Amino acid sequence: MAARSGEEYRESLQKGQPEVWLAGRKVEDVTRGLSERSTPDWALYCEAAFGGFNAIVTRDFTQAEQAEEMVCLSYLRDFHVISWRQRMEDPISEWGQLLAYLRAIRRFIGQHDSRVIFLPVPTLATDRNVRPPKEFIGRIAKSRGQSVLQVRREAIDAMRDWETSVEADPAKYTGQLLAKRSKP
Repeated sequence: MAARSGEEYRESLQKGQPEVWLAGRKVEDVTRGLSERSTPDWALYCEAAFGGFNAIVTRDFTQAEQAEEMVCLSYLRDFHVISWRQRMEDPISEWGQLLAYLRAIRRFIGQHDSRVIFLPVPTLATDRNVRPPKEFIGRIAKSRGQSVLQVRREAIDAMRDWETSVEADPAKYTGQLLAKRSKP
């Protein structure tokens, strides 16, 4: 199976052409005749499904809004169209996301019903997924029935105890940590 090169990917993005890949190969590489003329997406679904594939991955998430494609998909058995909810311009994130969800996608294969599967775009939303450590220190303090200051002191004492027992320089880490914290 030929994998696409970064150059091929960049060229397709620059041209604004959605690509469709089957098992690591472009559909056009599998079916030369289809690539020589304008081929609707539903015909690619049929070609892939009749060729023994269970899914097709595409960047063109608007296919879910096209009547012919969705009617075709409704007649196919155990065939899935996989895309991203929003366009992604980063091939590493794109394929990393696909690999991360592969196990979940496989749950749908073999269920006889065809589906459109939208993968979420990987983001680190600061309102949900990125938190400062002080928030967790507060949670720890609350669960222990202690003040935040007390939790900090006990943690520093435990860190220093470890340094004293293991390291030749008993303040190798904590000395630097506390010095950095006390600077404006």
